[in-house]
Amino acid sequence: MEEAGPPDKETISGSAASVVRSQRLVTAFKSALGLLGFLALVFVLAGRLDYWLGWLFGAINAVIVTLLLILVPELPDLMKNRAKPGPATKWWDRLFWMLFGPLNLAVVVVSSLDGGRLHWTEGFPLVISVLAVLVYAPAAGLHFWAIRANAFYSSTVSIQSQGGQEVVQDGPYRYIRHPGYAGIMGMMASIPLLLGSIWGLVPAAGVVLLVTARTLLEDRALINELPGYADYAREVRSRLVPGLW
Repeated sequence: MEEAGPPDKETISGSAASVVRSQRLVTAFKSALGLLGFLALVFVLAGRLDYWLGWLFGAINAVIVTLLLILVPELPDLMKNRAKPGPATKWWDRLFWMLFGPLNLAVVVVSSLDGGRLHWTEGFPLVISVLAVLVYAPAAGLHFWAIRANAFYSSTVSIQSQGGQEVVQDGPYRYIRHPGYAGIMGMMASIPLLLGSIWGLVPAAGVVLLVTARTLLEDRALINELPGYADYAREVRSRLVPGLW
């Protein structure tokens, strides 16, 4: 009886491609479930299914997620890795996360209740909601671009100079020092307007102020603790807005 030889390169390549396709399908399924869950929250808060701004919000997010899965199929793995906290998280960053999560949720809750159910904001111009898409979509793109460009992007501020962390100057980091934060701020500031709410801007302003404070603290920590960052900061002078700050 002849012994089977080792698999040829075509067989190995085909198996690897099959695994990749399966992983992408699983990722697409999980992304769809997450988006549906998020939309369910919006419509439950709105109290009605004819809340067309909620559908607009869902459609924009569906397009963004679809494009990301097509153009950057490795992004879900990057997001999972970047979500891991660093080994030496700053004490003030722990405080940041205690406030950041609830404020983010408050933006969606207040905006959906206002725009869909309680109508605290009367006579809101619908054109503003449409224009808010022009802020939300690019801001989301900037956020994910920063995650892809920065191998050291982490959910918490943790300087790892002894663990090989280096200054990142590629992608959006060529123009501003904290593009991920700029993207988050743009997204959260535009969500209330997209959902037809003025009152949602109150918690959104809290998010913007909180992220701005984190930017200052992280920037100072990077200058003091990460070799080469001070030189980078002198070259790229803007933290969040090119030419302004």
